[in-house]
Amino acid sequence: MNGMKEESKPLSTEEISEANVSSKLTPGQKKRVLELSRRAESAYNKQNYLWASELYCEIHSIHRAEHAEYLQRMLLSSIAGKNLNAHPKIYSLKQFFSCIPDLFKALKLKNTDKTRAEFFNVHEAIIKRNPDFGFSLLKLAEAYERDGLKQNAAVLWESYLRTRKNDIEALRRMGDLYLAVLNLEKARAAFKRILTLKPFDQATDKKLKDVMALTSIDESKLKGGSIRSNLKDSESTYRAQVEMKSNRTPEELDYLIQEKQKEIDSNPTNISFRYELLNYYKLKGDREKTLKTLDMILAVSTADVDMHLEKIDVEMDWIRDQNKNLPPEELAKKMAHHQRTAYHTLVERFPTSVDLKFKMAKVLFNLRENDESLKFFQLTSRVADMATESMFFMGQILLRKGMPDLAIEQFQQAASLVSTMNEIKKEITYQLGLAYEQIGKFDQALEQYKIIYKIDVSFKDVTSRIEASYKNKSHLL
Repeated sequence: MNGMKEESKPLSTEEISEANVSSKLTPGQKKRVLELSRRAESAYNKQNYLWASELYCEIHSIHRAEHAEYLQRMLLSSIAGKNLNAHPKIYSLKQFFSCIPDLFKALKLKNTDKTRAEFFNVHEAIIKRNPDFGFSLLKLAEAYERDGLKQNAAVLWESYLRTRKNDIEALRRMGDLYLAVLNLEKARAAFKRILTLKPFDQATDKKLKDVMALTSIDESKLKGGSIRSNLKDSESTYRAQVEMKSNRTPEELDYLIQEKQKEIDSNPTNISFRYELLNYYKLKGDREKTLKTLDMILAVSTADVDMHLEKIDVEMDWIRDQNKNLPPEELAKKMAHHQRTAYHTLVERFPTSVDLKFKMAKVLFNLRENDESLKFFQLTSRVADMATESMFFMGQILLRKGMPDLAIEQFQQAASLVSTMNEIKKEITYQLGLAYEQIGKFDQALEQYKIIYKIDVSFKDVTSRIEASYKNKSHLL
């Protein structure tokens, strides 16, 4: 079967953590999904496709909010194992397997100009065969939206909602798209439905008012409404139009900032207004106001780790802008020290966050604070999703400290966790070769470089190292 080697690569997935598991699940279900996810990825990467597909199927039965992601993984697991009947539960998903060839083809396509038409054709064929097939409805809607075909995208979201009437995010997307193409009746129906499901959604409430304002303008034209009310409605219309634009001018951003500030002044306890204001300042590139707004948000939402991390990123950009005349090495050192202080504060504030410890370890590594960095990486190496990278860094630290024998152990462990020779494994293998060289085991080092050479002759200096090794051997002979 053509392309089977390509299909059997390890799944490239985002880190699975509690942060991206549906909040609707119970604590027990969350724990189960996380456990199954790690086991499934491990099974797939060990080429145990039958077991991987069964595990992904079990995840799907618990965590249907992420159905598209897990259905993709189930599909890839089953096809890689050349067994479409991998599990009775999977096989029972008839609409999924009825269009495996087209769906698999679509998953392999990159969304470029050359493949865009093919991408559309594949998903349109799937939807024609299975009108309620959610994954293709979503993919095609997103593609239409990217191409500016908002009416087409809105219709697909509407189709998607026929069998998922309480999906708030889908309703929001459909409402926004229908508002953009001025189909006010359908936009109003979508926003009303959201407010029925989530009565205190202030952003949706505002959009509904904007839609009502737009509707009233049309009605006033027919009924001869007063000039004053028309002016008021036209202001609401203008704001709605500016908010819907993707590329706003600096003047339009200033206008939205002023309007948002008025809302904050009238309702200072509404934190969502400040988040929106933050986004406007970021779009404008006003770092000083962005930092001030972040401080205002963090004064209320002290436990919002993402906002703390965003503040560090903005501060780093600020330091870079304010110190453009410094030599590159001095600037890098200044920024790294600021990062260290900021992350140290966060680690102390959120001592249970493994993600923060991992980020802190990397900052310390860049500052060559080897012992402190090693301590943090030893902690994060116990977490499955961070183990490979943590062990790789630990190996490099041990090399710095003049302990190549211990470094070799870490590199070997890290390499054992990666089943294919991807960029990560190439780097680990290369470092393993360097470690062998340090202890004078040149034959073992050569073997590591050869592993890379067979896959990628252009990787770093493996070619010159291999050639030098052969020359030395011939000289001795």
